[in-house]
Amino acid sequence: MTFNNGGTATLSRDESEASRLVGSYTVSSLDDDEAALAIQSITLNDTRDIYGNVISNADVIAALDAKLAQVTVDTTAPNVVALRYTETGDNAGLLEFIFNEKLSNEDTVGEHLISLSYTALEYESLVTEKTQIYKFNNLLEGSDFANAERTALDIGKLSLIDLAGNEFTYVDETSVFELIIL
Repeated sequence: MTFNNGGTATLSRDESEASRLVGSYTVSSLDDDEAALAIQSITLNDTRDIYGNVISNADVIAALDAKLAQVTVDTTAPNVVALRYTETGDNAGLLEFIFNEKLSNEDTVGEHLISLSYTALEYESLVTEKTQIYKFNNLLEGSDFANAERTALDIGKLSLIDLAGNEFTYVDETSVFELIIL
């Protein structure tokens, strides 16, 4: 069986229940991301049901696609997609770190961002369908961020892990980002 993301799986008769086909699919880093996994093609090699009837490809595909549509394949590591700063008053502002997907290590990331010399001691984490946003209100007074003319921001060494286990680590060469000032 070939999936719409390029992955493949082999099905065989379930040893404990003869009327079931079973198989497994392990996501490879070479597979494409896919929001709804589906069967692209299937070869059944004259597989028969328990009554001896040849199972049609169309029947198997229809039955499996209904279940597979609930599966998301994610082989892309999380990343910072934007840093946004909005001034809200004297020595005050809202700094937002926007990531391309929900993080599984969100507490660790939040603690790291708090450790930066310019963020507040509290943050709000918002998750949307496609992003995770850390919002820091009232940046630390007297920090090196307040009232600074900034066009870029260094978030230091930071590892991001998404719900699928994909990981990306920022190091000195990759952790400086353009800052959007609103």
